[in-house]
Amino acid sequence: MLSFNEFHSWFSIRPIELLFILSGWLIYSILIVLRYDWNISSITYFHLFLPLFLTNAIHLYFILIVLLRIWFEQKHRTSLTATYTCRLIIHKLFLHIPLIICLMIFNYLLYKAYLDRQISSINLYIHCLIPLYLLTGWMFLKIFLCKKQNNITVVVQS
Repeated sequence: MLSFNEFHSWFSIRPIELLFILSGWLIYSILIVLRYDWNISSITYFHLFLPLFLTNAIHLYFILIVLLRIWFEQKHRTSLTATYTCRLIIHKLFLHIPLIICLMIFNYLLYKAYLDRQISSINLYIHCLIPLYLLTGWMFLKIFLCKKQNNITVVVQS
């Protein structure tokens, strides 16, 4: 099992971001149980997927705040150069944006599958789960390309 330090060093996900994602899925799970097991038909599909969409929006907003903080901190600290700050912002963008985009696309495709009533068909596995496959590949690529972090060495062999 990964410790949180290893998880953070490999995926660059902070505890608050993980809390956003997991809380959105928890609320979604509660709403889906209320809709289908207790037959509460007043919960529409939009209400069902609203926690997932809001989770993605809050996560994106959090990343924007972090990037703006880095940019404005560079102006007040003379030890940070503009090129280093730009490299840091671009690095954080390429770490977080693929995660958020894959989750947004997965949530949207799952929402469309619910609207079109294709949950039991094979199209769910063909179309909806592709972003999760891409996300998993991105995570494995990030794990195996890291050089040395927190006394963990992963060597890419060719």
